[in-house]
Amino acid sequence: MIRLVLGLLLLGIALLGFVGVWLTPDEPAGIAFLGILVMFVLPGLLLSYLGKRAMGRREIVLEMALRMLRESDGIDTREIALKINFSEIKVREVIVKAQRGGIIPFKAEMQ
Repeated sequence: MIRLVLGLLLLGIALLGFVGVWLTPDEPAGIAFLGILVMFVLPGLLLSYLGKRAMGRREIVLEMALRMLRESDGIDTREIALKINFSEIKVREVIVKAQRGGIIPFKAEMQ
């Protein structure tokens, strides 16, 4: 979530810079300022993409974990990690955060 917010913040700063350059096109410093703005746009896009991807993986992990809870009493973190090509440690971190948030019950066993 932090990556997504930081990426959007950098894109917002770059957008304001582009508007400033567009409003004063005759100044020579505007061309140099465009290069600096690109250094805000590229990391902003990358952070936004990575943040969105992480949120998508989190949703997939939680959906699979809840499905396993409905079918049995436990959550097989190894199976989830293998299905989505994600680290088992990260899967366990996502599940623990979901337990703290009340999405997954604490009585659920992780195998």
